[in-house]
Amino acid sequence: MYELSQDNDVFLSECLRWKKLYSKLQMIKLEETNLRIAICNKIFKDEYKNKTLNINNFKIKATAKINTKIDNAVLDTVWQKLTDNEKLCIKFTPELIKKNYDALSNSKILDECITRKPGTPTLDIKG
Repeated sequence: MYELSQDNDVFLSECLRWKKLYSKLQMIKLEETNLRIAICNKIFKDEYKNKTLNINNFKIKATAKINTKIDNAVLDTVWQKLTDNEKLCIKFTPELIKKNYDALSNSKILDECITRKPGTPTLDIKG
């Protein structure tokens, strides 16, 4: 187990403060999302498109978003039927399959294509 070189009481206090802030943040995120959706639903009503309202010195802009993605299972079945112009609408992005990569014993050429950088660490505190 890792031992801290600093005062454990100070460290534990920081951990507990983080835990409280994280909990508050999750509640605030959920409340903000729900309120934003409720406000936008009133603005959009039956017409889902970008709108700007001017009410009392406030400019309120609601941006409609539609998430669009490919259903890969369906794409596999219809790929040969697509026109060349339709195929130009699809981008195939290389993605590393980490499990397979980790299982390789020698990957010098592939290693040249891989970049590594630290991600944001996670933290979980129970108790």
